[in-house]
Amino acid sequence: MVGQSLILEQISFDYNKSELLEASFSFFDELSDYLHQNPTVKIEINGFTDNTGKEENNKQLSLDRAKAVFEYLVQKGIAQNRMKYQGYGSQNPIADNSTEAGRQKKRRVEIRVVEK
Repeated sequence: MVGQSLILEQISFDYNKSELLEASFSFFDELSDYLHQNPTVKIEINGFTDNTGKEENNKQLSLDRAKAVFEYLVQKGIAQNRMKYQGYGSQNPIADNSTEAGRQKKRRVEIRVVEK
């Protein structure tokens, strides 16, 4: 739905890393198929981190994570003008930062449909 975010719980990142893990590829392949079948859909890819470390570094890391998804989808043939990506650092937490499980949940990417 337009304006709603899909938190990609099955997509996570190692601490301080932005590389997509191979386990994530099947989800992004499905997203790519959906976008190919729905050529008017435009999405926003939003990256997030936990709040460990300096926020300046977290913003860059979250941007790098979102860009990794963007680039994967471009490689799958999705037009760049149908997507944009942003990094939000540790803003908008969805879990407690005091445990490793919580920090892992915060290291995420969300997809938001911005136009259908």
